[in-house]
Amino acid sequence: MKDYKQVSDILDDFAINYTSNNFVDFNTIQEVSLSKEFKDDLNFSLSQISNQDKEYFVRDFIVAPMIFKTWRTHPKLAVFSHPFLKSDALQFYPDFLFTARHPRGYKELYKPLLVTVEAEHEEFTDGWNLALLQMIASQQINKDKTIPIFAVISNGKYWEFGKLENDLFTKNLNSMSISEPEKVLAVLSYLASEAEKYA
Repeated sequence: MKDYKQVSDILDDFAINYTSNNFVDFNTIQEVSLSKEFKDDLNFSLSQISNQDKEYFVRDFIVAPMIFKTWRTHPKLAVFSHPFLKSDALQFYPDFLFTARHPRGYKELYKPLLVTVEAEHEEFTDGWNLALLQMIASQQINKDKTIPIFAVISNGKYWEFGKLENDLFTKNLNSMSISEPEKVLAVLSYLASEAEKYA
């Protein structure tokens, strides 16, 4: 697989257009309540991030609890950790992937693929390169470009959001801070609700 260093190269190779706007309006999304215990655990994890932990610590102790909390309230979705994605030209292991739940309750990758989540230590640039490729691979696997694919990237402290629909990649203009975990969880819940419309 080609090693992409720039988002512009991905856009060119896959004929994807780019825009940046607030497709998620943070002001209109209702906050989700969190227990004191959950927030205490989250703050403890945030206080323990070091340069030696890299994205694995962020993924396991900060991103995963937020993804789990979101998943519990969206029964039409299934969540996978490090599933193997392979389309015609791309293959990946996203940190987390939301898909439609199998109608018979059996847990396996079931189309459509809907939300990809990546944990990063610091740099968001590499994360967006990877997330965009994962979104394209998901779109190719779904074989339906009209189903939006959402992406979430977090370094633990900040959370960014994107969407691929048809041939347009939209990066949300504003990011969110984990200093307001109720709002971050509310956005994750909103994206999951949007994804559930296609599940």
